[in-house]
Amino acid sequence: MSEVSLPRGQRIFVETSIANQRIEYALPSLLKEISFRPCAHPPAREPGYDRSLTFIASSPLLDVILSERTRPWSEQVQSSTVTSNDIATARFTRNLIQSHAASPISGTTLRTINGEVRGLPSPSATPYRSVLTWVGGQIPASAALVPPPSDQIEEYLSDLIAFLQREDTPESFVLAMAYYQFLTIHPFKDANGRVARLLVALQSYRKHGSSAQGSILAAGLSAKREAVARSFVAVFDGNCDPYLALWAMLEAWCACVAEFAALSLSQMRAALRERLGSLRWKGAFTTLIELAPLLSRANFNSIVPGSDRLVQSYLSSLERDQVIRRVEGREDEKWECLDAMAHWERVRNFAMTTIAEMQC
Repeated sequence: MSEVSLPRGQRIFVETSIANQRIEYALPSLLKEISFRPCAHPPAREPGYDRSLTFIASSPLLDVILSERTRPWSEQVQSSTVTSNDIATARFTRNLIQSHAASPISGTTLRTINGEVRGLPSPSATPYRSVLTWVGGQIPASAALVPPPSDQIEEYLSDLIAFLQREDTPESFVLAMAYYQFLTIHPFKDANGRVARLLVALQSYRKHGSSAQGSILAAGLSAKREAVARSFVAVFDGNCDPYLALWAMLEAWCACVAEFAALSLSQMRAALRERLGSLRWKGAFTTLIELAPLLSRANFNSIVPGSDRLVQSYLSSLERDQVIRRVEGREDEKWECLDAMAHWERVRNFAMTTIAEMQC
């Protein structure tokens, strides 16, 4: 095992007063003080897993990253149907990750992502929270977390951003500590959990040029947020072992889901090749619906140029052959590819079922 060296004085207490109560807040020491001594013989990666092949296959899980979990996971597992809202959220999440991947992560990046997730009119101008707050509990004394005062946010975020640029620290540890640190700083008024998960996916994307690993891992963090939060308590006291052990379990789950997703994607491609026969645009059609199983007439027209009559003829033929079906109840014309929908449902249900079975 690799050894993490944390500085002493990990738990920091500051007395303040809210509603005539004494409270304390805890935050880890600055990440620049953390050293990592890798083991002499790092474990080999599991074979047969190519992250680059699963970029599109991870799309069915992207909607989970922004989920506020309005329903218990057990209910979501039982409800296998993917909706238009799921697809729209997945597209929004994927585009958000990709749009910020080209530039180094900065305070402006984090403010913009938070503003975009919350739908604010000027995302890049999203302010940090200005008051002391707490997470969980009716009063600060019973809270699960009391983040630091607002005047310390910029110092800790600057330290976190510098930590993300380090080259001497394994990626897994960087992602784990960045996720912990961001949530503990709790820099925004709302959507801190969603931004923390997006930060994991974005950092992974910038390292690999693929959102597969980061997106699946972020979905797992959403599913296991209570277990992750419980493991934070030990980190407050300078012991990362329980938290990193949980992180390793999530990464193993991530690799398993990625492999399943790649297999499911291959099955979808094979089914479409058989259904579309000798159509000259079947390859372009398959590529189109890999991104999302929902398509518009304009999407279809982009791969099948020709008159409106010809395009309509092809769409009608695909409907008759049960390759696509019209989505009812929409003002705009949309169709869903049945094989692609089946792929999304397979991957999401496999991920949700296996994460629910994980003991942590």
